[in-house]
Amino acid sequence: MKICGLIGFVLMFSVTSLWAQSDLAPDKQWIESVDGSFAIPTSPNVSQSFNWGYGGDILVGYRFDKDFSLSLDSGDYIYNLKNPAAGTTTSFSYVPLMVVARYNLIEGSVHPYVFFGTGVAINTTSVSPSAGVKFSSSETDFLMAPGIGILVRVADGAGLFIQTRIDLDFIPMGRMIPSDSPAIFVPVQAGLSLFVL
Repeated sequence: MKICGLIGFVLMFSVTSLWAQSDLAPDKQWIESVDGSFAIPTSPNVSQSFNWGYGGDILVGYRFDKDFSLSLDSGDYIYNLKNPAAGTTTSFSYVPLMVVARYNLIEGSVHPYVFFGTGVAINTTSVSPSAGVKFSSSETDFLMAPGIGILVRVADGAGLFIQTRIDLDFIPMGRMIPSDSPAIFVPVQAGLSLFVL
């Protein structure tokens, strides 16, 4: 039974790969991208409590056809508290771990796209007093991230993009800073995509 399942998987993967290669030979199938961003806290308590943050993502994905891809995405974002207690630095950070589905709206050397990510965020609040021991608290919570972007091809197999998404971080109320559920952040990202293999 296991051998039949393995053979079925190999056949399915081979057929899918051949179909994708014949359809996508000029544009490649695998996507790798990296970006840097500034990020805006937007939900009510978050926007009052935190300064704009910064961060970035790394993404690796597979194009199933010329318009649709699935990817794995991770990154790191950090925000400093606007008014921490005297003599301390307080920050909030999260690491997104997501599966991202993307759909190109228009084909060509310049094309807009929409995407939707879902997964988890590893949330951490850190307090660093000027004297004494640094304290941090972490937990993992549900994350959703819809977004839009535009990509410009600059070479065969490479493109520059700018995109924005809405990170909905479902931190239970009262568990850690920030005190919104969901806590909403809006990263504005610019980066490079490579289409390989």
